[in-house]
Amino acid sequence: SVVLMAILIGLTVGLIVLTGGIAFYVNNVSANRKMLAASRLDLELMSAMDAMAREIRRAQYIARAETVRHQVPCADVFCDGPEDFSLNGGDAATGFAQIELSYDRHDQGSSNAMTQNADECTGFRLRSQTIEMKTNCSADGGWLPLSDPATTVITELNFGVDCSVQSGFYTRTVHMRLGGHLGGDTGLARNLSESVQVRAALAASAPPAYCRLPSPP
Repeated sequence: SVVLMAILIGLTVGLIVLTGGIAFYVNNVSANRKMLAASRLDLELMSAMDAMAREIRRAQYIARAETVRHQVPCADVFCDGPEDFSLNGGDAATGFAQIELSYDRHDQGSSNAMTQNADECTGFRLRSQTIEMKTNCSADGGWLPLSDPATTVITELNFGVDCSVQSGFYTRTVHMRLGGHLGGDTGLARNLSESVQVRAALAASAPPAYCRLPSPP
């Protein structure tokens, strides 16, 4: 009976140790899974943010701007229509859910320089929890998904523009907010923000409606 008792005690201690080991393993696997999921979400959102920032930074660029962009208001082919720089789905105070822009993709030596071609319009918007990207200058814009809702559900996309006047031109800083969570996991969410200065200053006699102007001193 003493041997039996010792065996039972040994089994009990072994089960306790085994249970602790299993619990540690499960917790470790769960923590690693959450870490990998968070990294994947961060990567998806940061990739989308970088893509938008890169395009917005080049908005309304035109080759040989010093010879063609001096009139007020700006009226060359990259600032003569709403496809060239406009915001929709909101207001200047709260921000907008959609931005459209264009820029000259050709270098100064190209015969197509200073001509707006079909592939020189782009933009971004939030639709059905997906970031969509405008791909051309046609009437429908050729919007295509930039994010995959099966992987990342986008819950917020917001653009706000701060404008200031320098030497008769408006400089523009676009503030972007992007939020989302993993598909099928609403508990893991992220929110990013980034500010991008548009390199091309805007010749205008009055600030565009999308501008947020600095408060007077």
